[in-house]
Amino acid sequence: MKVGDLVELSSKGNNILWCKAYRNKTGIVVDVQPRDKRLHNIQVMWMNYGSGWAHRTYLKTVSRG
Repeated sequence: MKVGDLVELSSKGNNILWCKAYRNKTGIVVDVQPRDKRLHNIQVMWMNYGSGWAHRTYLKTVSRG
């Protein structure tokens, strides 16, 4: 995953309680930190909601079509 990718919650992310606010929303990746620096290493700007950090397994890229 790289900066500029469109993402949404994966099935694992949908089951996480604190990710409930991001369900059925699309976001864009704005920052990616090395895994050794943070546990939640991908920053996502969610459309009409704000930004938040998430673990890679909680996200998936939006399909094109």
